[in-house]
Amino acid sequence: MISTYTEERFQDVKRCVESLKNQTRKPDEIVLVLDPIDNLVSFYETRMSDEVRIVESSGFALSNARNKGVVVSKGDIIAFIDDAWADKYWLKNLLKNFEDNRVWVAGGRIVPVFDRKRPRWLAEELDWIVGCTYKGMPETKAVVRNPIGANMAFRREVFDVAGKFRSEVGRYGKKLLGSEETELCMRLKKIKAELS
Repeated sequence: MISTYTEERFQDVKRCVESLKNQTRKPDEIVLVLDPIDNLVSFYETRMSDEVRIVESSGFALSNARNKGVVVSKGDIIAFIDDAWADKYWLKNLLKNFEDNRVWVAGGRIVPVFDRKRPRWLAEELDWIVGCTYKGMPETKAVVRNPIGANMAFRREVFDVAGKFRSEVGRYGKKLLGSEETELCMRLKKIKAELS
């Protein structure tokens, strides 16, 4: 699932879609969820191929877009990429994690891309600020509290057990808030512990 809130991200969305079309393991569907703005929806409808299912979110903010994507998607595993782009093995490698029935959530590395070069003041330990993998995170397969939103997947049943992303948490337009995936994963962990 891809989501965006603005026409300004069109080139990123286009590149994201192309990266999904070129996966070694093709996605069953590509869903693009947009903020509920008529002009925004029209803009993307006239520029996206028929391979992309365009859906209008039920509300503003990333959490609402993700929740709409969960509702309209058809698969048992729902992968989220926001409007980043993936290498050709992204989906294949992400889905491998779900061969273990105990895995409900998986994620992977997100590399920041800068217009020129990395700002000198931005240490790799702070890449979480821009929603990317940061220095100090595991570099091999490991259990983590939560994945980062631009590279994560959930079993559909997670949303039946723990509910959806909380709309009062997370990004809204250019406001750099976040952590709806953290909150959901913490809620899921608590529920699973209570069920054990």
